[in-house]
Amino acid sequence: MNTINTIALKKAFQQYISFPEEDWDKIKQNIGVKHYKKGDVFLRSGQTSNTLGFITRGFFRKYYLKDGDEINFWFYHENQFLVAYQSFLERVPTKFQIEALEDAEILTLPFEAVQNLYTISEAWQKLGRLVCEKMYITHHNRIESLLFKDASVRYYDLVKEHPMLLQRLPQYHLASYLGIKPQSLSRIRKEYKDI
Repeated sequence: MNTINTIALKKAFQQYISFPEEDWDKIKQNIGVKHYKKGDVFLRSGQTSNTLGFITRGFFRKYYLKDGDEINFWFYHENQFLVAYQSFLERVPTKFQIEALEDAEILTLPFEAVQNLYTISEAWQKLGRLVCEKMYITHHNRIESLLFKDASVRYYDLVKEHPMLLQRLPQYHLASYLGIKPQSLSRIRKEYKDI
């Protein structure tokens, strides 16, 4: 396995907690590698999420279908975890689909390995709780943004918090993520430039 990739994963974990080396060794033996081409599906709607991914290269979107339209809910990029978390935790089919927007490489941990690590490592238990809390807050903020902020404010927040998305995504994906039509996004972007 590529040492650089596992080092990136270890650094991501250490943002939450310092792992004893023996705990890291337990994790390393469960890590796999998968490659995706642009357009490949990581997880289909109706499937149960059995894999926790960590993106070392590439970009993914998480979306759902509504009245035949694809609605983007979230984007994942390098050094982020990739999972349909509710499905992964509750062992239920997801309503979301996760698709590669670029050629990508991810490190993988199967559900069973994650559960086993919880039973043998207190550090892993703590990491699992902290990652879960972070994901909850992130998704809660996303939902609140859609419910309580208008499209212009959502766009300004996106520019401030995730400027990389503006460079890597076509306008129709951004508009879908913001909950608006591409024409509305064009108008908002023009207003933003005129400020």
